[in-house]
Amino acid sequence: MKLLPTLRLSQYALAALIVAITVGAGPAHAKDMQGKFGVGFMQSFGGVSGLSLRYWLSRSVALELDTGVAFATNTGGQNSTAFVGAFGVFYAAVQHRTANLLVGVRGDFGVRNAPSDAPATRLEDAVNARSAPAAGAFSGSTFQFNLEIPLIIEYFLSDSVSLQLATGILLVFVPEQGTFLNVEGIAYEDSSFVLGLGTGGFLGSLGVTFWF
Repeated sequence: MKLLPTLRLSQYALAALIVAITVGAGPAHAKDMQGKFGVGFMQSFGGVSGLSLRYWLSRSVALELDTGVAFATNTGGQNSTAFVGAFGVFYAAVQHRTANLLVGVRGDFGVRNAPSDAPATRLEDAVNARSAPAAGAFSGSTFQFNLEIPLIIEYFLSDSVSLQLATGILLVFVPEQGTFLNVEGIAYEDSSFVLGLGTGGFLGSLGVTFWF
């Protein structure tokens, strides 16, 4: 297993840190989010984007579930389906009236069902040990898992809407068939494992939540 270290601190992460410092100088009246449920859109820096559900178990601990799905059809009429999701647990390390600083753990996962692009073969060809399978041929499901340790700035535009910006540590586990949880700004170079710091894009980890 090759280890490809990647260190990248985006402009977005730098801006988030500046916001954190600014917020720290404000009023110290924490917003009580206990029992609040939120629905919105989230982009994890581990490659998952889609519908986001978040619930605050207490004033300091929240759970998050993100889901997304994609369908594709190629020119040959073959279909491919990918389902992605993420589950995270977050702790509000610093709380203020209009912003929180969250740390936590989030697992990103995906399952892709892809058709084979190999030409049709006869049974006797399939059992011929002298013949190698066609290059790039794959049929079945691929599973990928990434692990994040995010640092999130959550800013409340109002009592009902908040924005989240994130950076942190990312571990990418590349499956044998190749990655499909695309992480912007990281080069895989045929590696099976990648360690990264930060996010690759300016808006690579933006989220918005509506609270009930």
